[in-house]
Amino acid sequence: MPSGSPPRELVIKDLKRGDGPAVPPISNTAKVKIAALYNAVDLETGEVYEERWNPRDPYETKFDASLNPSWERGLEGMKAGGRRMLIVPASMSFPHELPLAYVIDLLRVEKLGAETAAMIE
Repeated sequence: MPSGSPPRELVIKDLKRGDGPAVPPISNTAKVKIAALYNAVDLETGEVYEERWNPRDPYETKFDASLNPSWERGLEGMKAGGRRMLIVPASMSFPHELPLAYVIDLLRVEKLGAETAAMIE
């Protein structure tokens, strides 16, 4: 749990660097799917706000502009196998509008073919 006042800008901290494939820039035309484990803590109350921490049921999504803006910016360049903390100001915490601290374990980064991309849209 970060201490002090919530930040005004997104803070990105690598807690463990991965050695797998990296998440490409959101503007990259290559489509990828990510699988991750995460928890989010409300910085105002210190309580767990949301979590997906079961390795048998990871959070899987296409990495594109439909993601939460803090994840778009915060995961770019992260490599599979890594752990990263995102300290998110309320202004970037759509739709929550709460200052949150995410800890994210990136399990996989997979390139999508047209057929796979259509299945998860």
